[in-house]
Amino acid sequence: MSKSVDVFDDWFFDSFKRYHKLQMFSVDKPVFSMELSCDSSVCLACEKPGENCFEVLNLELPSKLFQIENEHDSINTSRDLKIKCGTLTDNQLIDMKTLFGKSKTILSEEGVGKVSIYEMDPHKSDQMIPLVNIDSKVENAHLAVDCTTDTLIIWGKENACQTGCVFDIEKSTKTLMIKDVTNDPACTYTPHFISKNELVVQNSENGSFDLYDLTSGQHVRNINLPGKYFNIGFQIRLLVI
Repeated sequence: MSKSVDVFDDWFFDSFKRYHKLQMFSVDKPVFSMELSCDSSVCLACEKPGENCFEVLNLELPSKLFQIENEHDSINTSRDLKIKCGTLTDNQLIDMKTLFGKSKTILSEEGVGKVSIYEMDPHKSDQMIPLVNIDSKVENAHLAVDCTTDTLIIWGKENACQTGCVFDIEKSTKTLMIKDVTNDPACTYTPHFISKNELVVQNSENGSFDLYDLTSGQHVRNINLPGKYFNIGFQIRLLVI
């Protein structure tokens, strides 16, 4: 036990040495999800306590974060997060993804069978501008985005079966449907791109995952992890973050 603690301590202190300063920011609401929207801004989805909605904000990172080492502090006066634009959801939020560098965010809300794409342009409005609703008929969908190909994966339940919809974001067209009746409809699954043509869908309950070929929509293989390895993997993921 002491050996593993020593390893963690070494990693922890080594991590601090890699950074000139540690910047801390407080948010007045619980943060549900956070995604970089470009090199200088971050998108936050925050719970509104006691309300059946979420607040989604695109925040400009302070120039202090980009200060060159040993540069005089007085040159950069901005030290706080600045709201560029935002919106409120009508329902509980299931997932949020951004199109990095393209001023767009994608929201999946509970019980609506669609996902919504918003434009984030503070020069046009301080409100996120609705662009398009994608009807997927998938319940409580989780999302994955490949910004290099403008491809969106919408993954959830349709008629009690785990279903994935592949969309071309720019053309707003569905290019592929993936149905997998072998997955447990009672579990939650989250999709992740590992390349532009390969998708991993993870069972959030036990850590097992399925690999899919996006060129054909075929299921490639399933990998089940013993409980002890899933727990270790979860701990490692926390350390990396």
